[in-house]
Amino acid sequence: MKITRDTPDQLILENTPWVLGSLLIAGALGCTAFAMFSGAWFMLIGTAITLIMAGLVTRRTMVIFHGPETYFEVRRRTVLGLAVERHDLGVVTEAVVQTNAGGKNTTYNVGVKLGDADTVPLTRVSDSFRGRHELTAKRINNWLADHDAT
Repeated sequence: MKITRDTPDQLILENTPWVLGSLLIAGALGCTAFAMFSGAWFMLIGTAITLIMAGLVTRRTMVIFHGPETYFEVRRRTVLGLAVERHDLGVVTEAVVQTNAGGKNTTYNVGVKLGDADTVPLTRVSDSFRGRHELTAKRINNWLADHDAT
């Protein structure tokens, strides 16, 4: 996740899957070009499927920690609409790196612990770049510590 705003009042993180979206759109354009130039119009079905996948799979995520109003929220936008999940900032204990071990690969994502029980994942996608997630969790924890001090 990319930190787009870091002030004493707000911390905003964003995740926009440009690479995934671009690859899916390029695949759709490839299917369309193949269909147009080869006469294989059935490839337009591949174009439609690829565009539907692009719409369903690519998800823009924005996480806002708002100090003055003491909440944080996770906003997820797809072509189907916007989903907002809001939590009280007072119950946040820390940001953590969640580990998802499966098969040969271990993947990571950043989550926010709410008390002792729940952990809210900030993204629904995990990847293998632990260091980047550790830096993001550290920045969130620093912001939470600075916010508690004020």
